[in-house]
This record gives sequence, structure tokens and C-alpha cells, in this order.
Amino acid sequence: MGGLDRISDLPESLLAEILSHLPTKVSVKTSLMSKRWGSLWRRVPGLEVTLDDFRGDGQAMDSFVNKFLESNKDSRMKKFKIQSMQCNNDRLMEWIDTAVAHGVQELYVETTNALYPTQESFEINTLISLKLMCVGLKIMHMEDVWYEYDPLIVEKIISSCQTLEDLTMISRKTMPAGLFSTIDEKNTCVRSQTLKRFRLIFENTWGGTNFYVEIDAPRLEYLCIRDYQSDRIVVKNLSSLSMVDIDTNFSVTLEIDMIFSNKRDTIKDFFAGISGVKYMIISHATLEVFYLYSEYVKIPKFNNLLLF
Repeated sequence: MGGLDRISDLPESLLAEILSHLPTKVSVKTSLMSKRWGSLWRRVPGLEVTLDDFRGDGQAMDSFVNKFLESNKDSRMKKFKIQSMQCNNDRLMEWIDTAVAHGVQELYVETTNALYPTQESFEINTLISLKLMCVGLKIMHMEDVWYEYDPLIVEKIISSCQTLEDLTMISRKTMPAGLFSTIDEKNTCVRSQTLKRFRLIFENTWGGTNFYVEIDAPRLEYLCIRDYQSDRIVVKNLSSLSMVDIDTNFSVTLEIDMIFSNKRDTIKDFFAGISGVKYMIISHATLEVFYLYSEYVKIPKFNNLLLF
């Protein structure tokens, strides 16, 4: 009785689940155990490989990953973990997109390459864990992303992306209780030394006070804001800003709001911060606030503004 292989008698689906908790190189080795285990590793709902697993042979790694994903094209994927400093950018994005299409839950990517994801690349409703290490992201699109524990996690991600050039942050849905969103309940801070284009779209309009947005990006060229939530939008170091597209009322609901110096100072500093732009699109609501503001204090000059 003691010599019976009871594990091999388990259903293949359960065996594949067991192997999914092991690194792929370990699960592959189980193929040597018996005929039953020969190709079982191919049906594991997850992939975890590093370039070291292939002794630095990038082509061997590419071939292996492609074959694995092809053999699992009709199954859902629990985890996808890739560590490679030499992986081709296009190939890596193909793998990520495939993992996303398979409903990946854990995504871990470590590479020194600059990634160029499409908007769909990180639209992952199933994702519960995302780790990006040494990833040179140039484009980031975050829409209704919720997370636990650290309300500053998105701010930290943005500031640590040393190649980020294009950022979109959108919040449309009501945030589940106990979670934070990409646009936090109170504060949204975007600080980046590389960012060139930024779009902030905040469609929740429950209102309130002390809602705060701060943008500090010395290389920013294009800024788009759609925000009827925040009563303070602070811009800093926007010396490269060329075009703005603004739709916000700074939570000004009555003319009496403009009487208070803190509200006037907030609006004064915002318009002064974008006064170097060449091109401006401004909504009717923002124009009304601008007009009210001009009744009480001197408006900043837009000396570089051009007609288009």
C-alpha cells in the first residue's frame, strides 16, 4: 500500500492546479516521472520563467513561451511571470496581451525594455496582482483601477516610471467600500520628470471640500482635465506646457465662493501656472469661473496664446 502513487491517480485538472504553484521549470521536470505526467505541465494555468532558466538563450525562451501559450490558448490563466532583460519589446507585449485575453490574475513582468502597451493591454477585469519591475513604461492608461492598503501606490508608480511619457487616469464608477481608486477620495498627485501628455478624467461628481489634484511635470506639453470633483487643482513646474484642454469649475457653485481669498488664490495660481500655453480649449463652465475670477482680481496674461 505504501508504494502506491496516489497523487498520479488525481484528476488532471487538480494535478495541473498543483503544478501551477511551482515555477514552470520545476513543473516541466515532472514530465520525466511517468507517461501520465509527460505533457501535463503544458496544461498548467500559469507560466513563470526567467532567462536564466534557458541559460541566457533568448531564442529558446521565446520559442518555449510561444509554444506554451499556443497549447493553452483556450484556457484561463492564473499567473504570468516573465523575467528577462533581453526580451524583444513587441514580443513581450504580444505575450502580455495574450495573458490578458486569457483572464490573467497575477501579472509579473521584469525587463529593462520600454513597453508600448495599447489601451487594451492593461484592461484586465480579472487582475488581482500586478508587479512591474525595471519596466520602461512610456504609455499608461488607468481606468477604474481599485486597490487596497496604500492610497499612495499610484503616485509612487508614476514617479518611479523613469520613461513614462503619456498618462491617462480615468475614474467613472463608484469605488467599492474599503478600496482606493486611481483617483483617490481626497488627493491625486502626479509627479513626473518625463511625462509629456496627461489626461485626467474624473466623472464622479459627489462634490465636497478639500478634494485636491496636484500636477508637477516640468516636461509636460499637453494637459487635459475633466474634473467637477476637485476644488483645488494645483499645477507646478509646467514650463514646457504648450496646449491645455480644461473642463472644470473648481467646485465654484455660487459667486460668493469667489469672495473667499483661498478660492481666489487657488484659481489665480492655476491660471498663472498654465499662462505660458500656446493653445487652449476651455469649457463654458471653466470660462464662467474665469469671468467671475476676473471681476475680483487681475487675470494673468497669456502672452504666448495663438489662434487655431
